[in-house]
Amino acid sequence: MRARTTAKILLYGLAGFAAVALLLLLGVKLALDRAPRYQSQIKSWVYAQTGYHVGFAHVWPALRWYGPELYFDRLELRSKDDQRVLARAAGGRVAVDVWQLLRSGRLLAGRVELDSPDIVVSRSGSDRFAIAGEIVGGGVGGTPSTLQADDLPAGTLSIRHANFTLQDWNPELPNLALEDVSIDLRHEADGIGFVFSGRLPAALGGTLSARARARGHGALPTLAWEGVVLARRISFPGWGRLLPEYLSGLEAGVGTFDISLEGRGATLTRAGLEFAASGVATRLADGPLSRFDEMSGALALVHTGDRWSLSGRRVRAVRRDPESAFDVTWNQGTEGLLDLNAKATYLRIDTLLPLAGFLPQKNLRDKIREVAPTGEWMDTSLALARTTTGDPWRLKVQAKFRHAGFAPIGRAPGLRGLSGSLAGDETGGHVFLDADGAVFAWPSQFPQPLDLTTFQTKLYWKRSGGELLVATPSLELKTHDAELHALLSWRKSSDDASPDLTLVSTIENGTVANARNYLPR
Repeated sequence: MRARTTAKILLYGLAGFAAVALLLLLGVKLALDRAPRYQSQIKSWVYAQTGYHVGFAHVWPALRWYGPELYFDRLELRSKDDQRVLARAAGGRVAVDVWQLLRSGRLLAGRVELDSPDIVVSRSGSDRFAIAGEIVGGGVGGTPSTLQADDLPAGTLSIRHANFTLQDWNPELPNLALEDVSIDLRHEADGIGFVFSGRLPAALGGTLSARARARGHGALPTLAWEGVVLARRISFPGWGRLLPEYLSGLEAGVGTFDISLEGRGATLTRAGLEFAASGVATRLADGPLSRFDEMSGALALVHTGDRWSLSGRRVRAVRRDPESAFDVTWNQGTEGLLDLNAKATYLRIDTLLPLAGFLPQKNLRDKIREVAPTGEWMDTSLALARTTTGDPWRLKVQAKFRHAGFAPIGRAPGLRGLSGSLAGDETGGHVFLDADGAVFAWPSQFPQPLDLTTFQTKLYWKRSGGELLVATPSLELKTHDAELHALLSWRKSSDDASPDLTLVSTIENGTVANARNYLPR
């Protein structure tokens, strides 16, 4: 009996709720039918809902399956002061939030949609953009540092088949046009969702799509977020021109990228990258063009506190190369690098140079670009550690390498085309070199790079009591102009005195006319 009474109460409650909902919707429909006669009130209502003024040629009411809406013909989205046109669209819709209507009786916008708008964005700084003079990022009140998640209107903003033009990006690419762009921005009770897709400008390649979500409330830089970016048929030269600070040296290639990201505010905590590219060509500042038929792999970057970890799996540069696997971790404190550990079964360094531009730390990106390491490294392990930046490094290293090298930096020389092995720690070790076709470059001392047709040596180092000794019992160098055989030692004491260099050598088959190329400045 009690169950039957409860069922009747629920039935009457549902019937009453449905009746109230129908009456509210009927009232809204009657109001919408009179919408064309109240354009000024509609404009005021849209402004109250979105914070922006609108203009339109005509307005029509409609009752869709998701609720009532207003459709605007030839819609203009105008600035907050109603003086400038931010975007023009063929049409637009503003749908009523039915659930808010039923809960509170208030007529709130639940969905705003623009059809085929033309939007022009101007760049006036690294993080400063404007639409028709309306600042949408950087350096003014309402910037992301002060913008609260709850400041965004509730509901959904949708843009369909838009044409975006980005002006004044940089001198290389002053104007960028993105076509068939679709955007969904959803502000819900538990956070903010964002979906993007569009066709990239011809200079940049194919298509780009993204999906992101920020969870929680409060200031945007405090929210936890995650996202996925999918890029297809990306043109490497175009992106090198778009982001020269990150991707300089890319001269050819087409690639596909799947990127996953996690973080909080401006802090990246995790990133993943799977990539496949073909026809890649990169150029180092001091070296020749490097070409790769194929490049592919999967990378993962994790950031916790001051600790960073980078790992790679299935990394391959050309078809005949074995797949690479590597792991790198480092501790980057506020004053500099404190420790670094790296292991690799096989690694072609040239493969990763273009991707190193995406590392979050600018000083690390700049250092890698400056050193410009190259070559194939096998069975490699490296451990560097120090307690503070003022302490000497503790070192443990072993590796085999082919065609390895590094660029000259400042007053220090650079070498390319080295093959051999090395092993040791901070107290002592050795480097065995046996290279044909190496190149020695020392711009601060020699007028031009020196081609070494033969470079063979067994070099040893030893450190004790603060003194460092580097020596070789046999050094053989051959160039097109001469042959050199030498014994060499270099000793640096613990005090500030200049190091001692001891060299015993013989030179054979020398061409005196070219001697000037081998005399240091």
